[in-house]
Amino acid sequence: MADDVVKTGFFAQNSTLNKCNAAILSGISIYNVMIYIGEDMEQLQELRKKANNLKDNRKYEQATEIYKQIIDNHESHCNDWDYWNYAFCLKKQRMYNAASEICKSLLRINKDFVPAKNLLCWCLFYSKIKNKKSEDEFLEASRKVLKLCIQKDKYSPYTITVFKVLEHFKHKNDYPAEKILKCTNMLDPELLNVEPYRIKENDKEIELASQLELYFMHRTKALLNCSKYDQCINECEHALKSLNKFHYNNDIWFKWRMALSYKALAKYKESIEGLYEIATRKKDWFILKEISENLYHQNKVEEAFMYAVKACLRKGDIDKKLSLFLLIADILINLNDKVNAQKHVDFVYHFKIKEQKETGAYLNNLISANNFEISEDLDLDMQYKQLVEFWTQIKASKQKRYAGFIKKLLPNRKSGFIEASDGKTYYFQIRNIKNNPANLHESQKVTFCIEDGFDAKKNKPSKIAVEIKTE
Repeated sequence: MADDVVKTGFFAQNSTLNKCNAAILSGISIYNVMIYIGEDMEQLQELRKKANNLKDNRKYEQATEIYKQIIDNHESHCNDWDYWNYAFCLKKQRMYNAASEICKSLLRINKDFVPAKNLLCWCLFYSKIKNKKSEDEFLEASRKVLKLCIQKDKYSPYTITVFKVLEHFKHKNDYPAEKILKCTNMLDPELLNVEPYRIKENDKEIELASQLELYFMHRTKALLNCSKYDQCINECEHALKSLNKFHYNNDIWFKWRMALSYKALAKYKESIEGLYEIATRKKDWFILKEISENLYHQNKVEEAFMYAVKACLRKGDIDKKLSLFLLIADILINLNDKVNAQKHVDFVYHFKIKEQKETGAYLNNLISANNFEISEDLDLDMQYKQLVEFWTQIKASKQKRYAGFIKKLLPNRKSGFIEASDGKTYYFQIRNIKNNPANLHESQKVTFCIEDGFDAKKNKPSKIAVEIKTE
């Protein structure tokens, strides 16, 4: 039906000629015919003006009625834009199927009419991509959009569709790195917006990552997972140089991927330099684990051991730390402490059996190479408690303690400053008070250790007080 309606408009000249011939055959003069055509055109222009005005003022329902009237009553003089405007108003009323059919009919007659392609793509985007109903329908609609329009056209949904597909793949349980990499290949980064997005949520303005930042975020992660390490390093460096603002700690994650790539290329010095910087801003256990592994590869065993111990004591799910516990066991073997090494191996073995996981080559090699005898039964909770005590003792024995007093408590009572006996001041957080934090007060004497931190306000590394004990 929509196809038939559109076709009549595209043969306007033939229709007008047929009307003239019919009028002449019926005895009406050419002069009167031309007057009739002139009046028809005048009426059409008035209707167009009225419909366009309504459309420009976002009165789409009223505009739709007039555009339909134009097509029904003035088909011989309708052009591509009359049908496009009609479809546009239908789309604005979320009548995506009807609008799509008109666009498809337009394109069957005039395949090069780009506005119709873009409008059809927007209908697909809003009906099947933005609000995904099924994966198959979502991917099929996305393929059509990316086939019909191009990134260079700022009026097309090409770019936003690619990012929707990237977001879809990102949340897959089995991360499809190759597909994500293929999607990023469809984008020209030079054409992406570099300015962050700003949206309002609950009357509060929120700033989101720019298109270029999202592009680098998806691409560098995929490159790392595809073992394209040199390319990953280059893209991360490009991102860090190209972007003026970062969101979701992306500047840290770009450096993280660079560090992992350097490690995979056995460039341990470059890797560890990046990891040291990251560790001042992020306190995740797996960062310390990576530092430990890099040091271990460089035969810096004692240093590697301390970083592994610190990683074990950081918050994190036990099941995700199993490889860390095996790293500790490996280092302890190197340090001729097979007794404590076996305790770690024993724990990991029984934990994996309990969780019905494969023991894995690393664990099996440690057991066989060192003739470890695995206990038949093990109280996992008790064993883990003993391991925590072991790590805590090791950490305490290696850390230098300083004396000082609470110089200032901030109004939120969640943090403050300690002045050491040498006059230097260190920032601290209440959660690092190891005994009686509720009764903490200014001028109270304390002992503490010092760790690398990061001053977010000054945007530079700093020293902070940890492991604080009141006197």
